[in-house]
Amino acid sequence: MAASSSCGSATAGDQRTSWTDNEVHTLIRVWENHLRDLRRTARKRKVYIAITAKVEFYGITKTVKAVKGKIENVENTYS
Repeated sequence: MAASSSCGSATAGDQRTSWTDNEVHTLIRVWENHLRDLRRTARKRKVYIAITAKVEFYGITKTVKAVKGKIENVENTYS
C-alpha cells in the first residue's frame, strides 16, 4: 500500500486531490465494508489505512489523508 503522492492533484504544492465519480463510488463501496470498524474504535487510523489499501487494490492511488478527507466530505454532504 502506498500512502505517497496521489493521482489527480491540482498542483504540485496543493494538498487537494481530485476524485472521479468512479473513484468515489469505489471508495463508498470499500468504506461500507469498514463502517463497523470506524464506528467501534476510537483510533481510526488503522481503519483508514486498510480502506486506502483496498482502494489502491482497485487501482486508485490516494493518500490516507485524501481518503479520510473524502470520506468526511461525503459524510458532511449527505448526512
